[in-house]
Amino acid sequence: MSKPSLVIVLAEDVCHQRFIRHCLKQQNYERHQMSFEPIPGSRGGDAVKWVIERYAKEVQAFRTRSARAGTALIVAIDADTETVEHRTRHLARALAEGAWDIGQATSASSISFQNGTLKRGFCV
Repeated sequence: MSKPSLVIVLAEDVCHQRFIRHCLKQQNYERHQMSFEPIPGSRGGDAVKWVIERYAKEVQAFRTRSARAGTALIVAIDADTETVEHRTRHLARALAEGAWDIGQATSASSISFQNGTLKRGFCV
């Protein structure tokens, strides 16, 4: 699989954005190949809610763009107050409410952190 020409990032906070930017730079991505969605002024639970609410719209944009150009979508939210599985269900529900089927995903791979340990999660 070739390297995407654009990586869209939907993150809960600036710390997530910095971490993802660092990881992408380590993979030789340039600044113009990264698109970070602006983070709202709220913090904590409101920021998680914002990510989940934006998720279906970002998946739609990702799928539209990926039909014509290599694109990746990274979604970063904490699993500090809920489990990775619970967050996964929240995101799947957001897709279903946005009339998207999780089975329509073109890729499924991500890494998430929970309580300081590295765990496998999912991303569309």
